[in-house]
Amino acid sequence: MAGPVAPLELPVDNLTPGTIASPLVDPNAWDTITVSGMTVGPKDGSGYVRLRRAGRPYKWQIKDAAGQDGGVSTYRGKKPPEWEIEFHLWTDAHFVAWQALSTSAFLYDPSKTTIDPVDVYHPGLAMVGISQILVDELGVPEQQGDRKMWIATVKCHEYFPPIAANVTQSPTGSAGPTSPNAPGDTPDPNADLQKAIAAQQQQNENDGTLSTTTSGLP
Repeated sequence: MAGPVAPLELPVDNLTPGTIASPLVDPNAWDTITVSGMTVGPKDGSGYVRLRRAGRPYKWQIKDAAGQDGGVSTYRGKKPPEWEIEFHLWTDAHFVAWQALSTSAFLYDPSKTTIDPVDVYHPGLAMVGISQILVDELGVPEQQGDRKMWIATVKCHEYFPPIAANVTQSPTGSAGPTSPNAPGDTPDPNADLQKAIAAQQQQNENDGTLSTTTSGLP
């Protein structure tokens, strides 16, 4: 019996230019986030991050078909997702970095008349096109079970103002394979001739004459 197949490992050099490295190839990049130009991650000695429930949701309007199975799905565009960023801290240096980041990027100043979105970069967010956020809730660091790990959670949603374009559309489904004859049907050798005769009869009627020509048919 053959043993398990080893997973495929791709060196960074073999990645297609412009693609995002997977967490298996570059785990540090997936443990790191850049917020308003400030980077938090293992290489910077500022802890590591985890994204929770981040994704790209879509708006669908589904109308039931009266008395029938199924329904009509209408695409209404994208909607800003809500998700969380967890900052994992376990040294004093991590807490210093967290305080500097949270006060400058996540703590809103109520005296300001406008609030600007926060620029962010993370490989996972880049995959779904998220680059700016607004903060819904800034959490304080909470001690975890091992007592050495603390986690600060930021609840946020994507900054995504509406675009002046109508994106509404309904999927039509797959047309499937096409065939001139259904399975089991015998092709009619006179089909083309009959079409030509019908077209000529229609033309004669339009001209005020009537044709009953059927010559050429068996």
